[in-house]
Amino acid sequence: MRSEAREEFFLAPGLTLLNHASYGLTSRRVAAHADRIRQEIESDPTVYLGQHLTERLRELTAEVATALTLPATGTTLCANATSAAAAIISSLPLGPGSTVAAEVSLTWDSADLVERFSWPGTFDPVPRLSLDEALTQHHGWLTAGAFTRCEDLAAASVPLLTGLGAIPTTTDAYTPPRMRAFTLDGVTAPEVKASMSRAGIRVWCGPGADGSTILRIATHVYTDQADLELLCAQVKETVP
Repeated sequence: MRSEAREEFFLAPGLTLLNHASYGLTSRRVAAHADRIRQEIESDPTVYLGQHLTERLRELTAEVATALTLPATGTTLCANATSAAAAIISSLPLGPGSTVAAEVSLTWDSADLVERFSWPGTFDPVPRLSLDEALTQHHGWLTAGAFTRCEDLAAASVPLLTGLGAIPTTTDAYTPPRMRAFTLDGVTAPEVKASMSRAGIRVWCGPGADGSTILRIATHVYTDQADLELLCAQVKETVP
């Protein structure tokens, strides 16, 4: 293999790869870029997995469409060829005699559920392959009492926010251990989102079934009392 090109990939020494059609390789350059994107997402997932994601995907779709000389309005990005084929099949008016050729999971009919869902077409396996490390870390947090602290903080948010006029959406018997939700009167969800964003606070906020404004918090191992105090200060400033 060409040594100058080989260095651009993570190929094992001595390997001769003649199967790029089945398993396309990620270059070192693209992998480094992907790592930077993952770190950016993890730095503020509320933003980078929210509206920013849709906007960025729209920009990238336009770039891809231009490169492939396709109309941008009829182009989109899919996770893999399988999902793309499924989208096309479900969108076309197929009739008697129609023939469809599509890529499907190579193990779709396996009786072993792990095997059946282990290869759903081309996909990024990294999240699944990282589960062992994730479980080890989760166990460490659990044994260290981190989740108990999270539950205590979630419970502590109730008297703090109700003191500012927020109304819990349910009773204690039905609340998730590390999550609380409140109704905020006299303010809209966009107003709350804008206020929280200006303060660098990330919460979920949206309309309830009756049109009311719902604010939801979910604590994690990095949450502390100071976070609740900052939230309360911003709610006090936002809610009339």
